[in-house]
Amino acid sequence: MEKPKPKRITVYVDQVVFSRARGAYRNTSHLEDDKSWSQFVEKALAAEAERRETAHNSGNQYEAETGALPSGRPISDD
Repeated sequence: MEKPKPKRITVYVDQVVFSRARGAYRNTSHLEDDKSWSQFVEKALAAEAERRETAHNSGNQYEAETGALPSGRPISDD
C-alpha cells in the first residue's frame, strides 16, 4: 500500500506563538530528531489531536474530516 502524500496547509498563528515554536524547533530539533519544520508542526498537531481525543472521546480517534474548515484569522482578540 502506497503512503499518502503529505497535505499542504496554510494557517495563521499569533506572532508570539510562532516565534516561541520556531525557537523551540531551532534549539531542539537535533535532540528530538525532527527532520524538518513540517515534521515539528505535524508532531504538534498530532499531540493536540491525541489530547483532545483523550479528553473528549475516551481516547478514540475521531473520524477523518474532509469538509471545509473555517478559514481566515480573527480580526482582533477583543
